[in-house]
Amino acid sequence: MRWTMENFSARYPIFLDGSATAAATKDATISITPADQWLWSKIQDDGDDIRIANASGLSRIDYDLESFSYANEVVTIELSGVVHHVTNTGTIVWAYVGDSTATNEEDGITTSSPLVGYTLNTGPAPGEPIFTLANPLGETVPGQNMRKRSTETVFAWFQIGPLGTLSMPYNGRLFGEGPQSLSSAATVVAGGSGTLTAATSAVRVWQADNGALLCRVTLSGGADANSYDLVLSVVTTEGRTLQGIVRVEVND
Repeated sequence: MRWTMENFSARYPIFLDGSATAAATKDATISITPADQWLWSKIQDDGDDIRIANASGLSRIDYDLESFSYANEVVTIELSGVVHHVTNTGTIVWAYVGDSTATNEEDGITTSSPLVGYTLNTGPAPGEPIFTLANPLGETVPGQNMRKRSTETVFAWFQIGPLGTLSMPYNGRLFGEGPQSLSSAATVVAGGSGTLTAATSAVRVWQADNGALLCRVTLSGGADANSYDLVLSVVTTEGRTLQGIVRVEVND
């Protein structure tokens, strides 16, 4: 998770939905809107200082601004050569902005069957719990809990990074291991019934002002008086698999 472009003042995570896609090298498309002020408040008015890097921050990704309007604050970014590491997961990439001296480096690419990229500009509300990736791989006993009603759609937030710092700073910034691939699923506790939906396609990633990375999992459904185990799995930039397990109790 290094800061790969030293003259750029800010970066933001993008979640590429590969929840129904085999591991492969893929194209991707990202639509940026006026809600994404982390970009519009920092870039040049011609968009020349937009760059994309992989999850580790060590490799740039070829890109093209398919459409761009600074006045309307909308841009569609096309990517080529994105490594989608794990089948049926979401892949994280980084958008870098904020270099007044940058020149255009678009590659004029054309995408085919692209993954769709999503941003998230709203974090957890005050008092919402933030869960951890504290469950060892293969563990099945949840150590964290939450409740919902069967008719509610709610969010489960997990802190997913940074996961460690480098022994030496890069350009004055301390960054280390981080998330690369994400997936979520929920299963009913033995003896129960009903379905709690926790689709990987609805996962989003948000960056706090202090650099913390949070993952938002959307939960819906579930049957009254039943319990479910929500599992968020994270493959890191160092190839480790981490997981957080939350027991979700549905009570109307």
